[in-house]
Amino acid sequence: MSVYKEKKEKNILTISNLNNPIKLKVDCQYGTISEVTFNHNELKTVGCGENKIVGSASELKGKTINFNGASGNPSGGQIKIIHTIYEEGGNELIYIFPDNYSGNPYFDENDQEPSYKFYINFI
Repeated sequence: MSVYKEKKEKNILTISNLNNPIKLKVDCQYGTISEVTFNHNELKTVGCGENKIVGSASELKGKTINFNGASGNPSGGQIKIIHTIYEEGGNELIYIFPDNYSGNPYFDENDQEPSYKFYINFI
């Protein structure tokens, strides 16, 4: 079980200066289970199939938020978590772990309980 850290500068989402909500949606495939936590004003947890507000575009503009995930697959199958970060009525960014992962250490496909970190830079 390793912690996989994505490159901090990789994920950039262009957002407005409005008060539109920025949301995180987590979808899991192949029997994967996952919880993603982040802290913006308060600690929040998002599980598979859930959608939560990260904050408003106006307060997130110019900030970087760190997202931490813990995952597993009880059936021993492939791990796949789709994170959709989007501004309501605006742009979205999709980050799929481990498919889009490019950080350190290299992802071990035999790791059945990977933890991971990724960042979103809101510009």
